[in-house]
Amino acid sequence: MLFLGLLELPGLLTTAEPEPLPVYAEPKAGTPKAVLRSSKDIPTEEYDSDARGAFVLKRSSGWALIRLKDGAGWVSPERAGAFHAYEELVTGHRSYLTPDWDGRIWTKPGGKSDAKVLAMDAADNKPVKVLRAKRVRKGLWFELSLLTHVCESIEPEVVAEGWIPAYSASGEPTVWFSSRGC
Repeated sequence: MLFLGLLELPGLLTTAEPEPLPVYAEPKAGTPKAVLRSSKDIPTEEYDSDARGAFVLKRSSGWALIRLKDGAGWVSPERAGAFHAYEELVTGHRSYLTPDWDGRIWTKPGGKSDAKVLAMDAADNKPVKVLRAKRVRKGLWFELSLLTHVCESIEPEVVAEGWIPAYSASGEPTVWFSSRGC
């Protein structure tokens, strides 16, 4: 399943004494599949400096399917905090290409236009500025500027501009973000 964003879990991730959080096999109340007792029970990522969220894989009627250490489970709307969408995370922070990016940058979103293959490796986290996100035929695409650098006193140069799919063929994000800036 694709990464959709990060979910705040106020009772579990933001308190010194976490409240148990039931997760369910389906997006409805019933017998919990598991009860999470600490932030160590789930993989998390920072959405802001020192603020962590759970990986969201699907949403349905206010429910959120989050990644667990083993599998996934649904969190009820009553226990969920704010949702931070993938596209908002990469447009609102310093971002970079992940190793899952295939090296192509398209003139239009959707993969039906001309593409340039850039002779560079994304493994060293090439910095980008995500300009906007667009959904095309159920796929999420990012318009971006590929930059020479960030966090230096001189302005970065734009190496290339265009569109890339938000996810690789294997479903992994092609762009990620730094919650802490430079």
